[in-house]
Amino acid sequence: MKLGIVLICASLVSLQGQPARFVEPKDRELARKAREKVETACGETVTFEELTDEDYTKRREDLEMASADNIILTVLKESDDPEQMQAAVQDKLANPGFLAFQAGPLVAFIFFLILYVLYFCWACLPCCWCQCCRRKRNCPKVVKFIFMLLLAAIILGLVIAASLSIRGFNAASSGFKLTQCTAAQLVNDTMGGNPEQSFLGVIRTLEVFQELKDSLDPGSDFLIELEQILTNTKPISDAVVVASATMSNLKAMMEAPGNVNPATTGGEDLLHKCELCSILAPSLTSAIDALDNGVGTALAQTREVVSEQLQGENLAKLSDSMLSGTAPLVELKTVVHSAFGPFVEQDTLEAITVQLDSIGTLSSVALIGVALLLALCSLLTGICWICVDTHTAADGTSQHRRITCRCAMCSWCCGCYYMLFVLLISGIMTAASIPLSSMCLVLEDVNGELIRDIAAPLELNISGPEGDMMISMVEKCFRNPDPMAKPKILDLITVPGETAGTTMTMYELIVNQTQQSVNAQFDALTQQLSTGDATLWNDASPVKQLADTLTATPLSSMLLPDAQKLADDPTKYGALAGSALDAYLLSGGSCASLAIASDAGFGANLDGETIEGVSNFGSALRGLTGSVPDAGSDTTCTPATGKATCTTADPVCEAGNNLMDLKLKLRDGNIFKCWEFTKNNAMCNVNTQNGMGPGGSNGCLVNGAMETRQYDCNIDDFSQMVSGYYASALQTAFQDLDAKTASLMDDISADLKVLVNDKVIRKITNVANGLTCGFLGDAYQGVLDGLCYGGVWGFQAMSASYVACAVLTIFLVILTFIVWRIAYDNVLMNSSDPITRYTE
Repeated sequence: MKLGIVLICASLVSLQGQPARFVEPKDRELARKAREKVETACGETVTFEELTDEDYTKRREDLEMASADNIILTVLKESDDPEQMQAAVQDKLANPGFLAFQAGPLVAFIFFLILYVLYFCWACLPCCWCQCCRRKRNCPKVVKFIFMLLLAAIILGLVIAASLSIRGFNAASSGFKLTQCTAAQLVNDTMGGNPEQSFLGVIRTLEVFQELKDSLDPGSDFLIELEQILTNTKPISDAVVVASATMSNLKAMMEAPGNVNPATTGGEDLLHKCELCSILAPSLTSAIDALDNGVGTALAQTREVVSEQLQGENLAKLSDSMLSGTAPLVELKTVVHSAFGPFVEQDTLEAITVQLDSIGTLSSVALIGVALLLALCSLLTGICWICVDTHTAADGTSQHRRITCRCAMCSWCCGCYYMLFVLLISGIMTAASIPLSSMCLVLEDVNGELIRDIAAPLELNISGPEGDMMISMVEKCFRNPDPMAKPKILDLITVPGETAGTTMTMYELIVNQTQQSVNAQFDALTQQLSTGDATLWNDASPVKQLADTLTATPLSSMLLPDAQKLADDPTKYGALAGSALDAYLLSGGSCASLAIASDAGFGANLDGETIEGVSNFGSALRGLTGSVPDAGSDTTCTPATGKATCTTADPVCEAGNNLMDLKLKLRDGNIFKCWEFTKNNAMCNVNTQNGMGPGGSNGCLVNGAMETRQYDCNIDDFSQMVSGYYASALQTAFQDLDAKTASLMDDISADLKVLVNDKVIRKITNVANGLTCGFLGDAYQGVLDGLCYGGVWGFQAMSASYVACAVLTIFLVILTFIVWRIAYDNVLMNSSDPITRYTE
C-alpha cells in the first residue's frame, strides 16, 4: 500500500544523503532492460478500449463502491504517524473479519453454506419431510407457463451475467498488458529520455550535472585551465581600468561646477566660464563611448563576466546547487527504480497476464458452460413438468412420473454447488478489490492538498523548500490539468537566492544568471569584433583627437569672461564694449595669449581669433591715457602687470580695472578642483608604465584598481593637469590598451569562449532545453488506465458478474426446488403407502 502512495511523493523528497556519483551502474542496467521491455511488451498491439469521460466516471464509481469508502485514504488521514498507520492496517486491511464483512459475497457464501448443510443437503430424504405437509398438488397449466417464463428470464440473465465476466476478464487482461507497456515506457522515457517529448532523460541529465559538478570542483582541469586563461588575460582588464579611470578623472575635472564656472573661496562668482570644457564635452563623450564600445573593453568585460560567474562565491554557489538542485532528480530516479523497476526487471505481471489469458479464458468458458448446463437441466425440468409429468397406469389411474422430480432435484442441487462456488470466488475477488480499488483512487486523486493530509504517516517531509518542490512537481508534472503543458523541471527546483532567506529556481540560476549572462557577453564581444575599434589611439580616434586638442589648447586660456553675465552688469563692465579695451572682453585666465586656428572647430566666435592673455590685458589697461600702474595689484605673470590707477574719471579705465580684478581673483588662490592618481598616499603619474602590451603593467595600479584623490588647485595647476598630465596619460593608457587588445584578443574571444562553452554553457543549454516533465502526466495516466481502469476494474467487474450469477442461481434454485417439492410429493402420493412404493 505504501509503495503505491510513495509512487509519486517519495520520488520528489529531497535526499538526506547522496551517492558519490549521481548515476550508478544499476541505473544504466534498468534503462537497458526498460528499452528491451518496451520492445517486447509494446511490440504487439495492446488492445485497450478507448474510454470516454462517461466511461471514466462510471468506472470510477465502480472503484469507489469497491473501495470500502476508500479505506486506504481513511487509514492515512486518521493516522498521525507510521505506528498508528500500521495498527490501522492490521486492524482493517489485514483483518480477515473486516474484509469478509466488507465483501458481501463471502458473507452470503457462509450463510448459504450453513443453510445447505443444515437443510438442503438432507431435503431429498423422505424421512426429513413432515408427513402432514405432504399432499398431491395439481398445478394449472398457467402456473406452469408462468414458471417457464420466470425460468427463462432467470436462465437468460444467468447466461448474460456469465458472459459479462468475459468483458471483465478482457479488461483485466488488456489492462495488465497496457500496464506492462506503459510502465516500461515510463521507465524508459524517464531514465533514457524521449526526444519527441523534449526530455533529455534523468540519466543523461544527471550525467551532465555530474560533469558540471566535476568541472566546478576545486582542482578540476576546467578550473585550472580557466584560471590560467584568466590570469594570462588579466592585463587587458588592468589596461581598461587605467584607461577608464583616466577618462573618468578628466571628465570629473572638466565637469566640476567650480571649474566650469569658477568662484572665489568666499563664493563670489568670477563671471568667467570654461569655454573649452563646453566645447570638448561632445568630444569627451565620444572618447568615452569609443572606450566603452571598443574591442578592448569588450574583451575585458567578457573576461570579468566569466570570472564573476565561474569563480569565487558564484562558483561555490553554482557548485553547491549541483547537489541541492539534483536531489529531487536523484530521488526521482531512485523511486522510479523501486516503484516501476519490478515491472521491467521482473515478469510477475507478465505471468499474471499469461495466466489470465489461459486459465482466465478457461474459467470464463467453464462458468458460462456450467450456467448453460444448469439452464438446460432447468429447461428439461420445466418441459417434463408441463408435458410428461403424468401418465395413465394399468389400473386406469393417473400417476406422476419421477423424471420431473429427478430433473428438478438435479437442477437445484447442482445450482447450490454452482452458487456456493461463484459466491466464494467472487467474495475472494471482492475482498482483494478493496485495497486495490482504494489505492487506485488515492493515486488518481493525488495532489498537493492530499499529500499534506497523508504526509505524517508516510514520513514525507513537506516542510520548507523541499516540500514546496515536491508538491509543485506533483501538480505540474504528474497531475497537470493542461495536457499540452511542458513545464521545465528546472523551474520547479529551488535553490538559495542571492540574499539570505530568498530562493530562486534552478533555471534562473544556471540559465538566466550563468548561461545567459555569459552568452550575452560573448555575443556582444562577437559583435564588437566585427564592428568595434580594435585600436583607439590613431589619428581618426576621438581619444587621440581629444588628447591633441588638450595638448594644443591650454585650459587656462579658455577660461573666458561670460559675456551674458558681464552684460547683466553694465554699470561695471558696459564701458568696455567698443573701447580701447574691447578686444580684452575675449581674454583668458592665462598670462599668455593664444591664437586659435581657423579650423579648430571651436565655433564661429572663436575659430581664427586670438585669446588675449592677462599680461597683454594688463599692459593695455595701464597704457590708457590718464592711468598709471597700480603697483599693489600686480599679477603673477611675467612681466608683472595688473590693475591701473585711473587719474581721471575714465569709465573705460574703471571697467577695465573691474575686469582685471576678476582676472586677479581667477589667478589667485586654489579655487579649482583637481583629480590625480595616488599610490601609497603620494601622487602617481600614469606615464609610469613598465612596458606596453601583455608584459607591461602600469605603476599606478593597486590591486587591480586606480586610487584617486581630489584636491584644491590654482589655475595653472588646473590647466597643467588637464592639458599636460591627462593628455599625456591618455596616450600612455590607450597605446597600452591597444597593444594588449591585439595580443590577447584570441585568448579571450577564442580560447576562453571554447573552454567555457564546451565545459559549461553547452551542457547547461542541453539540460535547460531537454528537461521538461509534461510527458510524465501522460505516462502516469497511462499506468493508471492500465492498472486501475483496466486491470483492477476488470477484476472487480469479473467479481460483480460472478455475484450476479450467484444471485440469479439462488432464484433458479428456489424455482427448481419448488418444482421438485411439488413433483416429489406427487410421486410419493401415487399410492396409499407412498414411502413403501417409493422405496421399492
